Amino acid sequence: MGTGADIHFSFNKARWSIVMEFNPSRFADPDGTTLVPVEAVARITELLIEEYFKDGEALPAFAVTEGGEESLEYWEDNWRSQIRIVRLDVARDFYITDPLFNIDLFKETKAKYARSVAIHYKNGIAETWESTNSRKSGHVKFYNKYRQATKAGVKDMPLVGTFRFEYMLRNKHLQKAHIHTLEDLTPAKFEYAIRQGWDISELGKPVMHPSAWIKQIHDSELPPETKSGVIGFLQAEMIGLELGLRAYQTKALKKAAREAGLTFRRALARQGNLRFTLDLETGTVVTDNSIYVHTDSDESA
Repeated sequence: MGTGADIHFSFNKARWSIVMEFNPSRFADPDGTTLVPVEAVARITELLIEEYFKDGEALPAFAVTEGGEESLEYWEDNWRSQIRIVRLDVARDFYITDPLFNIDLFKETKAKYARSVAIHYKNGIAETWESTNSRKSGHVKFYNKYRQATKAGVKDMPLVGTFRFEYMLRNKHLQKAHIHTLEDLTPAKFEYAIRQGWDISELGKPVMHPSAWIKQIHDSELPPETKSGVIGFLQAEMIGLELGLRAYQTKALKKAAREAGLTFRRALARQGNLRFTLDLETGTVVTDNSIYVHTDSDESA
């Protein structure tokens, strides 16, 4: 069709049907930068069917006239309900410019029913988050679309800070989303499907930046010298470095850390006042700078 998009046709002998696999977005944008609206999928499918059967040697069962004669020009009104969907990939783009945001923040975020979490790096930079379950049924992924496009050398580049969430539905995932045929692929059901995948991914839960505890100390009312002393002391403790401090000095630094709202009953990487929450509604990240103060008055030194 002159679009550069890949289209794969195969014959399913068991069902006596033609299997068609393609990416609708590639017809709007061969580079895959732009996502096609769900409303356009049926029209693209229609054009592909016409192209495939144009030689007239075979025709789909719904290509018949009212008189029952085969014709590629006359399709039954319910033709969309006769095209079964066996796999559907839905996606939504995010635009994130906060320099502190990093996919590595989600290294402990595991999707529901998943066996593990995988973060893929390139030159030390986290580019893709995946939480693997059964690829035969459903799969969720979140990745840096800009970096992916850069590697691919596409012509029309997405904006710097473009990230993409993808959810692949098959089998029970399609059934749960009430998507069985092309007729079911409506904007409302697409939205239901994307939310279903988002809920499975757990990516909408807040994540703490590993340096959030440092920011909390900086944002506290401690004197500047005390802030530096506490940060240095805590960093040394994290790597097991002995500073040779006297007992009263250690006690004073721990007291100052508590005054800044930190606790020694939880890992520092899980504390602070810098949390990120991916928001599916707006396609952005919400930064929470609220200070989370821990009151451990009975905590021992």
